[in-house]
Amino acid sequence: MICTLGPGTDESVRQKIHEDISRHGRLFSHAGRDLGSSYTRLDVKGPMTEEADYGNWDDPAVRAKILYWIADFAENRFPEMNAVIVESLRECEAQRMNQPSR
Repeated sequence: MICTLGPGTDESVRQKIHEDISRHGRLFSHAGRDLGSSYTRLDVKGPMTEEADYGNWDDPAVRAKILYWIADFAENRFPEMNAVIVESLRECEAQRMNQPSR
């Protein structure tokens, strides 16, 4: 599974999300890598299958492995990843609300 952080319109928000994601290397395999000017690949850790599975797509065990990975991701990993990003956005919004008007 691949997640990306796009270029967006507010570089400070994008930088904050990248910094917060970088503190969670357990969730994001590219955490801590340079923030590119375009799309930055974050990757979700762990492959769904192994190389030995590639020639056995019709094997019920391979199907079960993929279904388990997806269920685990949806129930555990995605909510954790989402929480990191949502908290980052909340902090950006709080900072924006506390800035004096110009």
